[in-house]
Amino acid sequence: MNKDILSLSGLAKLKAPIRYGVVVVVFIISAVVAALGLIYSYSAYPEKFEQLARDEESKLDELERRQRASLLVEHYESSIKEAEKTLGEIKLMLPETVEASNFMAELHRNATENDIYLTRRTPLAMKKHKSGFVEEIPVLIEGCASYHRIGDFVANLSNLQRIITLDEFTMSDPDLLNNRQVSFGNLGVNIRVSNRVNCEQVGGGYPFSATISTYKYVE
Repeated sequence: MNKDILSLSGLAKLKAPIRYGVVVVVFIISAVVAALGLIYSYSAYPEKFEQLARDEESKLDELERRQRASLLVEHYESSIKEAEKTLGEIKLMLPETVEASNFMAELHRNATENDIYLTRRTPLAMKKHKSGFVEEIPVLIEGCASYHRIGDFVANLSNLQRIITLDEFTMSDPDLLNNRQVSFGNLGVNIRVSNRVNCEQVGGGYPFSATISTYKYVE
């Protein structure tokens, strides 16, 4: 077929039946090409849809991960703030300038308020606590008191604005013939025969000794 036939001028020169035939052939070819294009597009659509679905699922997973991460960050930030607050409160109870003499004065005042007679208040050697950031300041006290007054004394130690531990406690009862252990809160109290101090001369009670420690913050 001559290429001129496909042009408008060439097509006009042809006889009507031939011209119509050429138009029909061209139309059919165009329709076939269009149909093939549609078929190709349709056949590729499921794959594109699946890809879009995978992309959407991936984006949703990423969004979920970010939301979880955001919640974790908020939780950690809240925990850090709470820890910093707690540490700040502990630091207030562990002043860097705390002195053993001040602590002994507080112990003496607490003992006096509970009618406990102290015969000795001795600061012991300071030592660094195993935690590494506090230093222990132990004080040895001795005196005379009844069981009830000692109980009030220990209970009132919690009112002091310090961190305090009762490390050792011994009470001596000269009326007992044998050593024995009794329960004193969470502390085991050793009651034993001893007559180191004549407590009858200072108001009664039984001789006792205790090692009580406070702590100071170390940078």
